[in-house]
Amino acid sequence: TYDKQDVNPATVWSVLLGESAGPSVPDEGAIIFAIYSHGDSHPVGNGSDASECFAHFPYPSKRGDIYENVATDGARDAGRGKNRPAHYLYGTQLRTIFHRIFQKNPDRPVLGLLNYCLSGGNLEFMKKDSVRRYLGVDKWPLFLMSSSQPGRDSMVAGMWDAWFREISAARSHEMENMSIMHLFQNAQAAYYRDNLYDLSNAVKARVYVPAIWERQFSFPGVQDDSYDPWHIDLVKALRSATPKSGGSWSFSALSALQKHYESGEAFKLIHQPTDEELAKLITWGGVAHDKRSKTVLVWMGGGEHCGWHGISHRQLEGMNSKPHPVRLIRYSGTQERGCCSDLVEVVKQAISDVAHPEQVHGMSSGIAETTLNKIL
Repeated sequence: TYDKQDVNPATVWSVLLGESAGPSVPDEGAIIFAIYSHGDSHPVGNGSDASECFAHFPYPSKRGDIYENVATDGARDAGRGKNRPAHYLYGTQLRTIFHRIFQKNPDRPVLGLLNYCLSGGNLEFMKKDSVRRYLGVDKWPLFLMSSSQPGRDSMVAGMWDAWFREISAARSHEMENMSIMHLFQNAQAAYYRDNLYDLSNAVKARVYVPAIWERQFSFPGVQDDSYDPWHIDLVKALRSATPKSGGSWSFSALSALQKHYESGEAFKLIHQPTDEELAKLITWGGVAHDKRSKTVLVWMGGGEHCGWHGISHRQLEGMNSKPHPVRLIRYSGTQERGCCSDLVEVVKQAISDVAHPEQVHGMSSGIAETTLNKIL
């Protein structure tokens, strides 16, 4: 293992190329690696729009030769966290490492995960026609993943937990005949399920429900205002929308949610409940009592949540209740922008703005179809 001053970009270079005097990859067999770090970028030079993406390392490299092909001039005035090139492992260096690996052994599989902010920028070379032609990367048996797309910060755990959990699951269930692409798709689906809070926050930063936001709902066993029906309903619909392995987003649950809210099916308003009715409603939970208007707003669509099982229509029989349509409102900052005409479109915008894993691979190399047992 490597620790302290050895945790630097030059160590990664030496280990992956088998140049290190310490532990490094053997001469034969697949190479599997993953990098978990902070990430960022800086301009390739002053005034340039092009950038170099990199992963941070706590200690500097003692080798200057590994930076010969990296445009580090733009780091000088890039500011704190971007101006110490010797601490950074750049995408350009990774490309050089891969090139040398495949020059030595064109058929050697390489499977890598880059888990840091802006890591998708280090996948871009595999998409550029000029690089594909010049280096022949389509033939490289390289499957390279990132925890975020170019220009996006990654989640804290990023793709790391999902990826290694799916590898462990595949091995424990004797599924080593699963392809690398299938494994990635499983991990990608798990990533979306694990990180719904980021997407839900991005949606809630665009849309809110004033009729719900302005009230405090009470539930058994917790303080008032502990649960937000809009948040719970939205997360449930987003969970239904997330792609299954190898699939795409499905937005029908979100369309149904908006219709449910605007038709009055999701909430009922009870006018002037008796003391006995009010006591029952508060005991049941999922209600918001407004003393000023002498009304109780009842959440009808919650289902089971944290041990609470919701209120049925039958329980409200005999009470002065009516369906209560609520509107979804678009907003930006502190300014409302009018009614939300299409929640699905808002969610699509949010999906494009939050981090999601990506992959590139040698298109004609067969690496995507290679089974896990041949790699491991």
